[in-house]
Amino acid sequence: MSTLETMPSTETDDGPTPSRDIVRMLGLAVALALTACLALLAVVVPGQNSMPREVPIGLAGPEETVSQLANLLSTAQPDAYDVRIFDDAEAMRDATEQREIYGGFVMDESSPGVIIATGASPALASFLTSFGGQLGLTNVSDVAQTTAADPTATGILVAVVLTSILSLLGAFGLARLEPGRPRAQVVGAVVLAVVTGLAVAGSLQLLGSVEGVFWTVAGAVALAVLGGTLAALGLIALLGLVGAVAYLVIVVLPGIGLAGMTSAPEMLPAGWGTLGQYLPPGASGSLLQSVAYFGGGGALRPVLVLLGWAVLGLVLVALGTLRRRRADARAAALEAALAAEAEADAEEAAESRRQHDDSLAAGPAGAAEPASVAESARTSGPAVRPEPAEVSEPAEVPETSKEPVRSETPGTSADGPADTDDRGPAEPDRPWRQ
Repeated sequence: MSTLETMPSTETDDGPTPSRDIVRMLGLAVALALTACLALLAVVVPGQNSMPREVPIGLAGPEETVSQLANLLSTAQPDAYDVRIFDDAEAMRDATEQREIYGGFVMDESSPGVIIATGASPALASFLTSFGGQLGLTNVSDVAQTTAADPTATGILVAVVLTSILSLLGAFGLARLEPGRPRAQVVGAVVLAVVTGLAVAGSLQLLGSVEGVFWTVAGAVALAVLGGTLAALGLIALLGLVGAVAYLVIVVLPGIGLAGMTSAPEMLPAGWGTLGQYLPPGASGSLLQSVAYFGGGGALRPVLVLLGWAVLGLVLVALGTLRRRRADARAAALEAALAAEAEADAEEAAESRRQHDDSLAAGPAGAAEPASVAESARTSGPAVRPEPAEVSEPAEVPETSKEPVRSETPGTSADGPADTDDRGPAEPDRPWRQ
């Protein structure tokens, strides 16, 4: 064996080589780094560019006073506020409770004051309170007050982030645990939503972030998880692992930053806050705020948004299932065609062998004779080997004459001139023995 044959090979066809492993690890590291950067940008950039942009607030009171205050607001910060005029303080309060506005100023001489909604936006509530103090309005009425244990509604923000990520993880886990079983995946999504809703609502109640609204908060969280999980399941069913990554990069990370939970959607760059309210994280945050602090006011739009994501997810799951079944049918048809072709080849080979055997059997008799002789010799046992015959010696030629044969010419012999010595006649030649 040569040295080249005994040396182990550094490359194998069965497993990945070290260079491929390094490339894969680098690719994974780059992908994770880019995802982390995107998450950082999605959360930090909206906060850095946060400022009032057409924030809806209300004014109520005498027409002349209200007009002067509206001009003052538009002059101080152009396009910062969308000022809406109400007949009285009660109408403005109702609009605030339905989340049509974030609050406003009551300039009525009988009951001047400021109406705020801390549960909608602690930042805007603080601004309205401060600006009202400059106007001499010290009576502040909070129609959506947060709890004393969590005055900035941090628990709601954390719940939105966790449920958004959990929806993706749950969808990925269901796709791995129940591959090719869309009904089981949908049932698993419902179970996950119910369990998560109860767990998150209980945690918020225990931490003091919400009070007395356990079941409504649990239902809101369950709907949020259901919509996000079904949407992620649909993308995974249609695109596989790429669908999960797409949901993370396109929906979860931007949705958390554009939800406006730390300020308000109207304080984000133009258009981005509105977009965030139609993504699952933004709709989830708005729904939780509505059921936790507003008694359900303004909950219709986020409920419809989350239901829309759930329906979209079901449609994508159906499309992915149909696509997979068609692919399986094509694969089965191809496998059947290959099996039929292999069977036809086998039958053709068998027919060729039969024809060959028939041609040998139909040949001349002499061609088959050696086989019959060999068969008879094999069945009759060992053959008796004949003994060789003895070779008899040839008879000795008798001497015909004592005298040598002489030639016809006198004085000569057949071998030459006559011998003149006295030794007598030569003896005749004797025949050789065999």
